[in-house]
Amino acid sequence: MEKSALYDAEFSPNGNQLVTVGTDETIRLWNLDGKEVEQFKGHSGPIFNIRFRSEFHTALGQYLNYRQALEEQEPDRTVYLAVPAETYKDFFLLPFIQRILQRHSVQLITYDPDKEEIRQWIKFSITDN
Repeated sequence: MEKSALYDAEFSPNGNQLVTVGTDETIRLWNLDGKEVEQFKGHSGPIFNIRFRSEFHTALGQYLNYRQALEEQEPDRTVYLAVPAETYKDFFLLPFIQRILQRHSVQLITYDPDKEEIRQWIKFSITDN
């Protein structure tokens, strides 16, 4: 097994897992026993920093709550989760995150915070591939 030099590591917000990145361009998720849980490969270049995005979990939970409340009060309206275009490119395109967005049929708007303009409207549905 080829060894990879470690660039960065961070514990999950709940402290139950560790995420690492190294010279082999692979993100690895570990449990506290040191066992690798999952690998995320296929990045086009080196990854020097990695962070858990606990804001994602908070935002997703709020989005799902707002969507449910709106469906009960105004079922013809649609709720969108707005994210900066760079965040979408760097984080929301990860396969695991894409699966979460698809599973929950999340509707996204990507925007440029500097220009204060919408870049893209993205709709996920359970039938998307």
